[in-house]
Amino acid sequence: MGHQKKLLWIIIAVFLFGGFFSGCGTPREKSIQLMSSAGQLIGQAQELQRKIDMGEGNAAQLQGQIDQLKIEAIKQSKEAIETDTSNVDAYYNFGIILQSIQQFNKAIEQYKIGLSKIPQPPYHATFDKEMADSLQNLYNNFNVGLVVCNKNMKNYTESIAYANNVKQYFPSRYAEALFNYGFFLQATMSKSNDPVKQVDSAITVFQHSIRWYGEAAARGSADPTQIYQTAYYTEQAYRAKAKAANTKPDYDGIVDAYQQAAKADPRNPEIYVRLAATYDEAGQSNKALDVYKTAVEKNPENRTVVNNYAMLLAEKGKTKDAITQLSSLVEKNPSYAMAYFNMASVLQKTGKSLRSAEVKKYLMKYVELAKNDPAQAQNVKEVEQLIK
Repeated sequence: MGHQKKLLWIIIAVFLFGGFFSGCGTPREKSIQLMSSAGQLIGQAQELQRKIDMGEGNAAQLQGQIDQLKIEAIKQSKEAIETDTSNVDAYYNFGIILQSIQQFNKAIEQYKIGLSKIPQPPYHATFDKEMADSLQNLYNNFNVGLVVCNKNMKNYTESIAYANNVKQYFPSRYAEALFNYGFFLQATMSKSNDPVKQVDSAITVFQHSIRWYGEAAARGSADPTQIYQTAYYTEQAYRAKAKAANTKPDYDGIVDAYQQAAKADPRNPEIYVRLAATYDEAGQSNKALDVYKTAVEKNPENRTVVNNYAMLLAEKGKTKDAITQLSSLVEKNPSYAMAYFNMASVLQKTGKSLRSAEVKKYLMKYVELAKNDPAQAQNVKEVEQLIK
């Protein structure tokens, strides 16, 4: 289905951007006709790809037809440019066709040529609104194409540079480009002559990425999983730096990353779990409790958040509050084995004996629910021995 979606995108783009600069004369009209024809060929290829995806017809034969249609579409795209080299739309449409068939270097070449043929922004101070909007859209699309192609070629700094050109319009594109570069820096730090310096660079890049994901989130255009992912890898970068330098992690830096992520995506429980764990590891358990309290308020149905909050309450001696949280957890999640095990543990902290009916009841329920879970096999075995 991936090929089908790509081809559909091409068709939409061909007809959407086919008229930014209206033709005036035979060369322009012929160029537009060729560009339109190339789009129709890709449309035919899309329909054949749909048949392959649906298991209709001879796949090998259909693929051969698709390949021929692509070849002809490329040929006509080249003719469209040769017929009217000033038809900027033709460069863009040719670029997305090349991009769809993963000829990224050639697509980059077309995008760059097209970009060089239009004035540089700002536009609205020089052109009327309609022309300024058209130029801005075309400028944005050339840059986005260059972002994507350079990303696929692992040209991360180039991808960032083009994303920077349009970050006010596409902040999530810029954030993603930064993240990809940060991930690359962190992943290759062991090969660096100065791994601490390289991971420091990764941290800086991740920090900028979180900021721009926050900007995208404010506009409703950010993927929440990307925000958490960037904060998580920021934490891992800080830990990698600490390991390389044989020091403790920069907990303040990790906390800052998760706090920014929480602002951008305030209902993501994973962010709060990691933030609380960082505070707890740094010896700031009271702040960890505050984080879990906020997390439970925002995610009362998330059993991991409620469970962790309860156990931290118990650790701080607030067993009554812990039991309240675990009772609610058991009521809402009657098949959640760990809630029963943890309830038994907290009850013992209140002075109840392992042999007491209440503690034993929860442990027996834990065994019943967890006995078929390989991950808890050893723990189940030990509990069974205790309650015999």
